[in-house]
Amino acid sequence: MELTRRQALDLRMSSLLLLASSRRAASVAEVVTWLGAMQAQDLASGLWSFGVRLPGHTAADVTAALERREAVRTWPMRGTIHFVPARDARWMLDLMAVRMLKAAARARERLGLSDETVAAAMDALGTALAGGGRLSRSDCLAVLARKGIDAGGSRGYHLLCHAAQRGLVCIAPNLGNEQSFVLLDEWVPDPHRPERDEALGIIALRFFRGRGPTTRHDFAGWTGLTAADAKRGIAVAGDALTRVTVDGLETYLASDLLDTAPPDTAPPDTASANTASANTAALGTAPSDDALRDTASPCNALPGAAPPGNAPATTATPPPVGDELLVLPGFDEYLLGYKDRSLMVADEHKAAIIPGGNGVFQPTVVRGGQVVATWKRAVSKSKVKISVRPLVPLGGSDRAEAERAFERYARFLGLIPEVHWP
Repeated sequence: MELTRRQALDLRMSSLLLLASSRRAASVAEVVTWLGAMQAQDLASGLWSFGVRLPGHTAADVTAALERREAVRTWPMRGTIHFVPARDARWMLDLMAVRMLKAAARARERLGLSDETVAAAMDALGTALAGGGRLSRSDCLAVLARKGIDAGGSRGYHLLCHAAQRGLVCIAPNLGNEQSFVLLDEWVPDPHRPERDEALGIIALRFFRGRGPTTRHDFAGWTGLTAADAKRGIAVAGDALTRVTVDGLETYLASDLLDTAPPDTAPPDTASANTASANTAALGTAPSDDALRDTASPCNALPGAAPPGNAPATTATPPPVGDELLVLPGFDEYLLGYKDRSLMVADEHKAAIIPGGNGVFQPTVVRGGQVVATWKRAVSKSKVKISVRPLVPLGGSDRAEAERAFERYARFLGLIPEVHWP
């Protein structure tokens, strides 16, 4: 099946649960399970990634869900903190963090952390947290210091990251303004433990279901898996995934979502003269309610997939993206889920979104699936001051709609919005 760039963009936004017509997840657990994992290096950004997909929820609601362990934060892949489904944290670490652990051996040498020191640090943290303990980051570093372990500079961060990637600890909701740490096996005492092949199939299905049809290359890049493992994951997913082409490029998406492809409309403006971006468009769609239920069987009934033969009898065709306007956090799967983002971002706007190419993404205003502005916030006791930087001309009606979207963001925070335009 061949999909156009316009269809790809429309369906990708729906797949990411970013359209009003696609917000079928009703909880933090359902959102993170649908997407597989969500960038959470910046906590405020990560909380709004849930909020924008769960209208009516507040930051306090999301934090309460995290206290209920609907999701946890840890370092499952690429050495970056993500939200993951709580019961899946263990197998995700076993599957994907192992390569980062091997690579970190070189960093340990540079930091002067011997294997004996690392082992002593793990023992100290394990003992301090045992029995339901929960310590702030500074308290964890104090535990190490009392054992004679130098956690100064980046050594402390490295040791905590190592403890999480080993599956010893995970990040619980903040204590005050600090990260807090708990023992993973105590915080999540009943983990799901799929065999390795099944785990590859699960993560493949969730990646392509929530972002597809992306390429196998994008899947390998997002997970940090080898090309061989990425290929195997797609094979294990079997009929749950379908191969489609977009401008001649081979991509994948969830099979039961194909019939939601909207009619073609005009192609996106962002890459009309960019051949490379034309070859990297991707597709995705909204979840079915059945697909949010996990099952234990492999392949065609992977956890997170609708069981074969149980697809909804009818599937409504979502409307095209059109002019729906969103205000998104910088570190959202909307951009972080892909290596090539040119379907959503014009070449001339990339520097504004990732200044200096340093990996720090600016929050974005998105219209019709494409970035039209960036924004920054400053939070005070009662207000959130928002400064908008348009990247394309935005008229009065555009600005009014953006301000309504920022009002929703402010309600999420429980603050009064104050929006400033240039």
